[in-house]
Amino acid sequence: MALTDLLASLEHDARARLTEARAAAEAEATRLHAEAAETAARRRAEVTATTRAALAQESGHAVALATQRVQHAVLAGRERAMQRVLSAARAQCREPPSPELQPTLVALAQAGLRYLERGRAIARGDPALLTALGTAVNGTHDLTLTPDPSLGAGLHLASADGRTRVDASLLGRLAHREDEARAFLVRRLTEGPS
Repeated sequence: MALTDLLASLEHDARARLTEARAAAEAEATRLHAEAAETAARRRAEVTATTRAALAQESGHAVALATQRVQHAVLAGRERAMQRVLSAARAQCREPPSPELQPTLVALAQAGLRYLERGRAIARGDPALLTALGTAVNGTHDLTLTPDPSLGAGLHLASADGRTRVDASLLGRLAHREDEARAFLVRRLTEGPS
C-alpha cells in the first residue's frame, strides 16, 4: 500500500501543481489580455489624436487658403471697381469742359503760367477755355492760343522754345494724383456705402 499511497500522493501533488500552473497561466493570460487591450486603446487614442491634429491642420490650411482666395477676389473686385471709376473719370476729363468748370480750369492754367517765362507762351486746348484764358490774363503774357478740342477739359501750356511744359488739364491732374484717387477709392470701397 505504500506504493499506492505514494502514487496517490504524487498524483495529488501533480494535480495541485497543474491546478496552480493553470491558475497562473490563466492569470497571466488575463493580465496580457488587459495589457493588450490597454495598449490597443492607447494606440487608438494616439492615432485618433494624430488624425485629429492632422485634420485640424489641414482644415486650418484650407480655411486660410479660402480666406486668401476671398481676400484676393475682394481686392480684384475693388481694383476692377477702381478701374471703372478711373476710366469713367478719364472719359469725363476728355469731354469739353462744362461752363461751370471753366473758371476752375482757367485758374489752373493761370497757376501754370507762373512756371513759364513772361515772354511768349503757347496755350492749346478747348476754344472756349482759350478765350476765357486770354481774357483772364489780359495782356500779362504773350500767349499764342491754339485750339485743340482733343485735350478735353483743360489746357496745355508751353514756353515758346518748348523747354517748359505745363499740363493744366483735368486728365493730367487725374494722372498726377491717381495714387491719391486710388487711396480715396479704397477707403470708400472699404467703408462701404454711407
